[in-house]
This record gives sequence, C-alpha cells and structure tokens, in this order.
Amino acid sequence: MVLQIGDFVRIDYVGKIKESGKVFDTTLEKIAKEHGIYDEKFKFKPAPIVVGAGHVIKGLDEALVGMEVGEKKIVEIPPEKAYGERNPNLVKVLPLKEFKRRGITPIPGMRV
Repeated sequence: MVLQIGDFVRIDYVGKIKESGKVFDTTLEKIAKEHGIYDEKFKFKPAPIVVGAGHVIKGLDEALVGMEVGEKKIVEIPPEKAYGERNPNLVKVLPLKEFKRRGITPIPGMRV
C-alpha cells in the first residue's frame, strides 16, 4: 500500500542533527538509551499520525507521501521544513537550581 495524504499510520523514527549525528528524538527505546535521551515517563512506541495533517514536521510529512507500508527511508530535512534555523535569541540559559526546584533532573538534549 502506498501512503497518501489522509492515511492513518504509525511510524518509528530517529531524529539526528546532520552535522554531528547527535540523536535528538526517537520513538525507539533502545536508541534513546544508547544516546542518553531516554525518559522513563515517555512511552516508546510507533507514533500514530495522519499523513499530511501536520502531526510531524513538514519535511517528514512530505517524505511519507508515496512510501510503501513497511518501507524504511533516510530523509534529510532542511531547517525550513523542520524547526527553522537556530535562533540564539530564543535560547534561554537557566541555572541548574531552577530545574531542581521544580523536581526536574535535566540531561543534555532534553526538551524543556
């Protein structure tokens, strides 16, 4: 079956930064543990999405259209079809004690 816009699917993925190869997101528990981004509160399983509905970043949504069910694919997604170019003005540095005060133990790459 070829995926089309509007199809309901479940996908596993690994998101990496091209330049460094650093994994920043995944639906696979083993990969998360191997790359230090494991969160015991997150349920690692295929993500349910509707193709073309914006449930994932635009570049991934576009890459899914035309794929076969069960097909594996490596997709290079430019910033403008993902999260945009990095903007240092949107990065805020917080002291570690602020996280601790809220009961959060931060790890590198963790989304906060």
